[in-house]
Amino acid sequence: MEVTHVVRQYYPAIGGLENFVKALAEEQARKGMTVKIVTLDECFSTKKKFDKKELINGVEIIRIGFIGSKRYPIAPRVLKYVKHCDLVHVHCTDFFSDFLSFTRTLFKKPLVLTTHGGFFHTEFAGKLKTLYFNTITRASLARFSSVLASSISDHDRFSSISSSVTLLENGVDVARFIHKEKKTTEGLVKFVFVGRLSVNKRVADLIDWFIKLSSGRANWRLQVIGNDYDGLKPSLLEKIETSTVSNQISIKSGLTDEEVEEELLSSHFIVSASAYEGFGMTIIEGMSAGLIPIVSDIPSFRRIVTESGNGYINEFTSESGLTECKKFIQSKLDDFERESLKAREFSKRYSWQSVERSFYNEYRKAIGDDEMVIHGVTIKNFSSGQAIEYIQQSIESESKLLLAFANAHTLNEANSSLAFKSVLGKFTVLPDGVGVDLAAKYKYGKKFKENLNGTDFVPAFLKQSHKKRIYLVGGKEGIAEKVLATWSSRYPQHEWVGAHHGYLTESKSVELCKEVSELNIDVLIVAMGNPKQELWISEFATLHDAKISIGVGALFDFVAGEAKRAPKWVRRCRLEWVYRLYKEPVRLGKRYLLGNPAFIIRTIFPSKKN
Repeated sequence: MEVTHVVRQYYPAIGGLENFVKALAEEQARKGMTVKIVTLDECFSTKKKFDKKELINGVEIIRIGFIGSKRYPIAPRVLKYVKHCDLVHVHCTDFFSDFLSFTRTLFKKPLVLTTHGGFFHTEFAGKLKTLYFNTITRASLARFSSVLASSISDHDRFSSISSSVTLLENGVDVARFIHKEKKTTEGLVKFVFVGRLSVNKRVADLIDWFIKLSSGRANWRLQVIGNDYDGLKPSLLEKIETSTVSNQISIKSGLTDEEVEEELLSSHFIVSASAYEGFGMTIIEGMSAGLIPIVSDIPSFRRIVTESGNGYINEFTSESGLTECKKFIQSKLDDFERESLKAREFSKRYSWQSVERSFYNEYRKAIGDDEMVIHGVTIKNFSSGQAIEYIQQSIESESKLLLAFANAHTLNEANSSLAFKSVLGKFTVLPDGVGVDLAAKYKYGKKFKENLNGTDFVPAFLKQSHKKRIYLVGGKEGIAEKVLATWSSRYPQHEWVGAHHGYLTESKSVELCKEVSELNIDVLIVAMGNPKQELWISEFATLHDAKISIGVGALFDFVAGEAKRAPKWVRRCRLEWVYRLYKEPVRLGKRYLLGNPAFIIRTIFPSKKN
């Protein structure tokens, strides 16, 4: 697989996001993938220009120029470098995510996004950000095959505008530290912060807190490691110099990986007063080096502390908690070797060896080889032959399979009823009609392999499959019996064991299910219209022993001659819905004249429900 990562900043620029992309890309290269990074040619913090092309640890790096702000750098040349790969992985919501989404027809590759907190790291322009998020970002994410939330808070936020969100927390290069010996200096207690010197990190609050915390403790040290992202370093240095513990606090920028490693291995506690973190990677990294976290009360940090059972949630802007924090620190120092080992053990769950495979699996889904998610409903990307083989294998394994066909109307119904959408989650769903093809083309850059509408697919399955015991349910009185007679003549290899109309009360449904179980059938074909038939199949599936239940809509009416299908040339043009609208304008007018535009709008601008 060939993957192109697109990210504003990359190594040797240093930060949590840069480290994440570097670690993921290099692990993918080690696993045999062809990996390319497209990034900007200037470090935001140092203004240093980088080489246009470079190869580092098996990863090709291409750096391009930009104009505008570092918060929204405009770099349209990215288009040149995303055409020759299997998938494009964009990191964070910014110009790249918007631009590549709206120009995807030019390069036609699946898009995956990792959120990394989006652009909600600070409160700056909060209302404008929210407006942008709910309009432009909502529209751009509609063309991403998958949105990978790097934290629970990101998952909650991005799920409000996209149906393609999956929680996939970042990996951490724990192998870099986890087996290396701690080198703490006897008599010193060291606290370390690693990250950008940016407003959202609240480094000034961290320093103020440490000044109060370390009063009377000359052997305590705070080491701040990070590049100056927002021009804060001069004011931070002034704060340190005017404090009573100026010799106990230092700021270091531009460190090499080896120098950062040395600082972490010689420290006891990793600290952060950050107002926002998408994941908390530097905290996990610190724990892999045996450090105990003391962190602010934000969701990503709280989760780490809660799940590890090791760490302290601190209020950095208040003096009231200083005494309790000091008690915590002393308790960890009393048995630091054991507590340090506990932190390292917890960090192993985030190793890149396991996390990389999770990303690979998401890539497979995003490419859409096996399935695609349209309006929040997973639809199999099968050819007719693959679908028939899938059903045959299910019957042979005697596992219960529920089969549905999703067209634009089905998905509209699912998005107006979360209960129905939940029911569809129990089904194997096949693609039906031009609407889902257009939605797949918009989101994945390609159509489904084949249009598998039930009206054509079910007869193909009956023709190609071997002996099955089959029961029919649906239609008005006498319709199912007509279909039984027709199909028993047309497909004589099967045993046609019974038929019943589709107007069933709950008690009659239960009685029918008992009858079906006694007949030991393989296939139950249900024609009640959509979504009634899927709801009925789901509700009563546990009351009978049929190996496969299939919802087929109007198929019985077509077979029995109660309704006429469109001519073949109309079907070949994918316009059967126009013919049906012409034949039944009153019944189908709302479905097609209002439903189809609504489906298109939901495809381009997903609602919170889809």
